[in-house]
Amino acid sequence: MHLGTRNNLRRPSVGVVERALQKIEAHIAAADEEQLERLIPESQYAPLQRLRSIGRIIDHCELPATGSLVLDVGTGFGYGAVLLGSLGYKVVGIDSNEDRVRRGIALWNAVGLPVGESAQPSLSKDGSVILIHSSVADIEAEAVEKVDAATCFFLSGYMLKGDGALHQVAKHLKQGAPFFASTEGDISLSISERDGSVQALARRYQDGEISLMGLDFREYFKIREEAVYDPHLFRFSRAV
Repeated sequence: MHLGTRNNLRRPSVGVVERALQKIEAHIAAADEEQLERLIPESQYAPLQRLRSIGRIIDHCELPATGSLVLDVGTGFGYGAVLLGSLGYKVVGIDSNEDRVRRGIALWNAVGLPVGESAQPSLSKDGSVILIHSSVADIEAEAVEKVDAATCFFLSGYMLKGDGALHQVAKHLKQGAPFFASTEGDISLSISERDGSVQALARRYQDGEISLMGLDFREYFKIREEAVYDPHLFRFSRAV
């Protein structure tokens, strides 16, 4: 059962994300804390905080049915990719930071949540979750399977530049497929000619003043009012 629907897209059923979070947290709690700290310093690691933050975002995302293929852009250590995988999605997490991808793969395998890896920038896969060190621009659109949805849980300014990652997402989405991008709090995104707050940026998308290549802007809202991680969520869809 799902709550909320729009063109066969649905928000997760109540409690589904929470159960997935608890499962991941149990794996982390049972792992060797010193080993995890060696893999990723706590200052960067903060798994429970990051996972809970992303969980709040996913609760507000209208996604395709479980089993669908999702592309997680700027996946970093793979927090969002692993959570989506625990919810039943096939996930490809991609990031241009090789060190973070490598450490993320080691981290999740260390806590007993196996994550695959690929040296080749391809989105076709057999496992539940795979992390790739690559930029979105380096993935050839014609050579890979189109994805059913895409996410970017920690939007940053460089991704929005004219040649940035988010301008490359559309070529990997099926027509009409959703793309969700969220920010870390009410941050300022200084991006060449796109200076201003998140709200100002959203208004410029809504007014059609700026756009992401091949994507239609759908909506923007705050997940919750507190100035905590990721209250802002943008929803785009692949232009038809």
